[in-house]
Amino acid sequence: MADKEKPLRTFNSRAAEELYHAGRQFWKTLFLIVVLAIILYITHFLSAGWTVLFAIIGFLMLLITVTYSVGHFVRFLLFRSRNQ
Repeated sequence: MADKEKPLRTFNSRAAEELYHAGRQFWKTLFLIVVLAIILYITHFLSAGWTVLFAIIGFLMLLITVTYSVGHFVRFLLFRSRNQ
């Protein structure tokens, strides 16, 4: 049985591609904030150690996704200014 592959996404410009990726990272950041808030709310009833551990891991993941989102947005601005 053959694997069904997703068709590759095509963009009409490099700026459009970077804007797409910046938007995807933005939604991942919002999703991460919601999930992290739920996890931290639940763990604060269990143990302070677990809460701190999940807070540190969540903060690092949040920092990474925000950095990627800002990076893609800056690349979008560069490509848009160059009309690429």
